[in-house]
Amino acid sequence: MNQRTEAPRPGRFVARAQWLLALAVLVGLVFAVYWPSIHGEFVWDDRANLLEHEHARSLSLENLRWAFTHSHAGHYQPLTWVSFMVDHAIGGLDPRVYHVTSIGWHAIDTVLFALVAWQLLRAASRSHDTHFIGAITAAAVFALHPLRVESVAWITERRDVLSSAFFLLSLLAYLRAVRSTATRGLHFGWYRAALALFAVSMSSKALGMALPIVLLTIDVYPLRRLAERGWTRLIVEKLPFLFISIAGGLLALNAQSSAGALVDTGIHGWLGRITVAFYGIGFYPRAMMVATDWYPLYEVTSAIHPTQPRFALSILAVLATTVALFAMRRRLPALLAVWIAYIALLGPVSGIAQSGIHLVADRYSYLSCLGFALLLGWGVGEWWSRAHGRAVCIGVTALVFGYWGVRSWQQTRVWHDEESLWAHQLERGPSTVAYDNLGAEFNRRGDRATALDYFARALEILPENDYSRNDLIKILIDGDPHAERDVLERAANALQRSLTVLRPDEPGAWYALGLVRASLTRWERASFAFERATQIQPDFAAAWSKLGLVRIRRGDRPGATKALEHALALDPQDARASDLLQELRAAPQ
Repeated sequence: MNQRTEAPRPGRFVARAQWLLALAVLVGLVFAVYWPSIHGEFVWDDRANLLEHEHARSLSLENLRWAFTHSHAGHYQPLTWVSFMVDHAIGGLDPRVYHVTSIGWHAIDTVLFALVAWQLLRAASRSHDTHFIGAITAAAVFALHPLRVESVAWITERRDVLSSAFFLLSLLAYLRAVRSTATRGLHFGWYRAALALFAVSMSSKALGMALPIVLLTIDVYPLRRLAERGWTRLIVEKLPFLFISIAGGLLALNAQSSAGALVDTGIHGWLGRITVAFYGIGFYPRAMMVATDWYPLYEVTSAIHPTQPRFALSILAVLATTVALFAMRRRLPALLAVWIAYIALLGPVSGIAQSGIHLVADRYSYLSCLGFALLLGWGVGEWWSRAHGRAVCIGVTALVFGYWGVRSWQQTRVWHDEESLWAHQLERGPSTVAYDNLGAEFNRRGDRATALDYFARALEILPENDYSRNDLIKILIDGDPHAERDVLERAANALQRSLTVLRPDEPGAWYALGLVRASLTRWERASFAFERATQIQPDFAAAWSKLGLVRIRRGDRPGATKALEHALALDPQDARASDLLQELRAAPQ
């Protein structure tokens, strides 16, 4: 029996070849732009999460059990920990392995987003050119924009690129589920796959917990399922996603709370938190379209109130944009859909549950700004679909992507090491965190004088900064850091001010203050500091010994004798105090 086979349609092969070529170019661009991070070191929280965290350094059954049953440093992210374990199994603590993996996941995210963008644009437009050109352009915007650098170049933020991959896979599975039936119902195999992939995404990081709202939004536009299914059915379809979202959100909230990362409402009340949320909503579109530099940290440095100009302007802009888009919802439904999805995805990191000292952060844009990339892709696709103006379209698009690519490449180099990262941060202005991290870095290198300077600068800005104060005290107590006089003056003044607002009854702080005052030959002030230390802790032998030495410098022989005798009574092995006391007794009166 002769079996007739249908000849394949050439158009399908051409289209598939176009896709493969375009996606290959995108992947190549991702690796080219982010390649400088391959030579980068572990920075910032990488030390606590990887270098000093034994559970992330071995792919063992015990560590796998730990990953799924514990949180660490304010995050519940078992799949991310498994990813780090695999990296360690491949290359130990070689940062190159970790960086290659992160770039690889970002490349995967780029490909997945191109496929998602194609599906959504195909539902919104009938033009094939708009589908293809728009999807590839949207993916390129997402891949190359400098806002992505923090999530890719910072190893700790592996959770962003990993969770986003499964978020996008879940979205693709859902799109397949709703488009695989002629009745606009659901293909339950793909639907169950979407649920499972969403759960995996949440186990990497609760970044995409707003997926149920996103799915409901795209049901209305561009899928236009509302007229045939109705609100009730659409909402019921999302309930399993909502249960997964709530469970993941509660685990994330508990991890933040147990780590002490949540800021108390007494510090930033609900009015302040809502203000921060509005500011964040307005920040990322500006950072995406008009910003010319990007930083690892945007600190909350003062009290937050909606009447402050930058916050008031953001609130007004966000409200005006929302009202305008709602008014144009019938004419331009895509704009409102993108805006709703953006706010929903940004919600968990918007500041309502304030965590740490971040006002905003570049990494928070990784998923939330996908819709803006889609709109830009759609615009380029529409421009391209017109017969005229294609040369201009290519030129403008190439210039924009060239600029973003170069800036991302430069920004990736910023994340090379602690010094380059925090030096870049200080270009924005003084920063407690930048000074503190630079101090820690120079202290690890053995440059204690420079470390002391940075810790003092951090404490100048924020006298309540416990970390900087403790590090500064330790350097002073460990011995003479051989610092310049102006650095010692800065350290003394910063520590003195800190003692007025933070634990004024800490004997070690007063002892350290006495040491730096003595180094500056401020004998009277040094004597006062050592006296305070001994008053707070009467058995502080070292403080009594230093007090005796300072009193000798001041010419107070009786007081010095008494202090040295007290020091030897507490510590008979104090050779310095013993020698000084003998010299005092032998000297003529």
